[in-house]
Amino acid sequence: FPVTIAASCNMHLVLSTYRSGSTWFCKELAKTHGVKNYDELFRQELISEHDNSIDMLERNPEGVLKIFPCHIQDSPVKNLLERCIKISKTITILVRKNFEDQLQSYYIAHFTGNYHESFNQKIKLNKFVYFKLTKFLNDENIKLSKIYKSLPNSKLVFLEDLPDVGKYSNRVVEWDKLPEKTNIDTTKLFA
Repeated sequence: FPVTIAASCNMHLVLSTYRSGSTWFCKELAKTHGVKNYDELFRQELISEHDNSIDMLERNPEGVLKIFPCHIQDSPVKNLLERCIKISKTITILVRKNFEDQLQSYYIAHFTGNYHESFNQKIKLNKFVYFKLTKFLNDENIKLSKIYKSLPNSKLVFLEDLPDVGKYSNRVVEWDKLPEKTNIDTTKLFA
């Protein structure tokens, strides 16, 4: 769809998926531009606030906002993505090249309920849940690639191409049984 990016705004939209380094990336982007980091303002747990949130952003388009494809799909706000694009100065598509690492990180976060803190825990592999999360995460990446291809003014950034900050150096993982490789190449989706 055709997009006109607002020049007078200081809103920075980050479109991404789970376990892509987006929390760290958005914090750094907010620091760089001296604006508030709204993080996942449109996540499912806040669905009752989505209408108020988009209205607030449209009145004051300044900050960093992160949205995943599932947020767009599940939101009651009509044209959520288009409305966010309209108030954004920049649009970044943040992708993790290594799907195996992204998937294992997503499974571990799902299994432990711990998405950002340090931990040292043995992880039990449930093949059914792992398969289900594989399908969900791959579908999210497919949806994100379609969004990317529809936004010629967006910037594609791969997590692995950013400076290493040792983000998860305190996340010690021991699997009871290593997951099988999926052989999914996320980078092909964005070529």
